[in-house]
Amino acid sequence: MRMMTRAAFVTLVSAPALTLALATPGNAAVSQITVAPAGSVGALAASCPANAVCMWNGVNFRGTKITVRNVPGTCWHYTKGYRFPVKSLITGRDRAISSMRAKINCRGTASVSYRKNVRVPDVGYGKYGFPMVSFR
Repeated sequence: MRMMTRAAFVTLVSAPALTLALATPGNAAVSQITVAPAGSVGALAASCPANAVCMWNGVNFRGTKITVRNVPGTCWHYTKGYRFPVKSLITGRDRAISSMRAKINCRGTASVSYRKNVRVPDVGYGKYGFPMVSFR
């Protein structure tokens, strides 16, 4: 699988909204990610589908939003070499996060766990939020 570069990510966040299908490592199943840039209709919606996890890079569900419809139990990772600074999140009715991780392949510093159907307007972790690279 080919990973996006940092330049490709900048292009993604400047687009109105973009949806990608990503194969999860070691699994033929596919995860889907939607990136909605800050100020767009998608990013302003403080909601999340039942089968997804939604994360914002601003507190109180503001800023750029990523929506991930991942395969339960698999490690999902963001763009290689890029950290998404998670400051707020919503887990869907059917999804939970055992932990966000600061490195690919669900390694590195771990966040706390988040149960299904939860709204977290501020995840903590200081001024820059949690530097999420992967999660399960």
